[in-house]
Amino acid sequence: MKSLLSQIFRRNPLLAWFGSGFFLLSAILLLLIPFNETTVLGINSLVKPLKFAVSIGIYAWTMAYLLHYFQSKRLVRNFNILIVVTMLFEQAVITVQAFRGTLSHFNQDSPLENILFGLMGLFISALTLYTLFAAFRFRKQSGPLNLTQAQKEGIFYGMLIFVAAGFIGGFMGSLNSHNIGGEMGEAGLPFVNWSTTIGDLRVSHFIGIHALQILPLVAFGLRRSLSSKRQSLLWTRVISLGYALVVLVTFLQALWGMPLWQM
Repeated sequence: MKSLLSQIFRRNPLLAWFGSGFFLLSAILLLLIPFNETTVLGINSLVKPLKFAVSIGIYAWTMAYLLHYFQSKRLVRNFNILIVVTMLFEQAVITVQAFRGTLSHFNQDSPLENILFGLMGLFISALTLYTLFAAFRFRKQSGPLNLTQAQKEGIFYGMLIFVAAGFIGGFMGSLNSHNIGGEMGEAGLPFVNWSTTIGDLRVSHFIGIHALQILPLVAFGLRRSLSSKRQSLLWTRVISLGYALVVLVTFLQALWGMPLWQM
């Protein structure tokens, strides 16, 4: 673990420290939650910014590690800037609105809040599309990458499914809701608050965005556990396909108005 952290900070100090800032924010929000009595959609208003802060911290550290394998310095520089600007704005809006006791997403109560929600969507769309562009640029790279084909494909498929999850987020924005078959704020699972009574698009969105961590980890792990490069490549492809199917099934499940776990 210590070696991994040192690599993250050595490979991309900007995103490494950026992610660390979000983990610090997560700790602060966690400490504040017991003293906060404001609720949004039936849960403590600080839970949402806490979830986003943790997720952004993980995302920043992941990209700090993975961008090391991208040959284009210009692409990496642009990615760094886009990540920092997008995630800072996203977290700022979510946190401020949480302290105000109102929605950050799907909020059209006033012209200002409508503009803020629109800007969040614009920034996230730009980051998602740039990720798609970068994924295919990465796939076309040739030369010494210090990666096996399985590891390269694990990164590529992780980015591709991450992009698909971004489109699911855009679909939620177009619906102005993350629920299908009822209103937001119904009974949900602890902490994540995924609905236990109706369809919830956040399930497939969450699973999809974390392909960015899981599939590269799988590919790197298989390379260590399997002696054959051919076998590790085959299993990377099989697991990536299976992961994509899980995202698709949970997405369709939500569209049909069915919760992930009914209680």
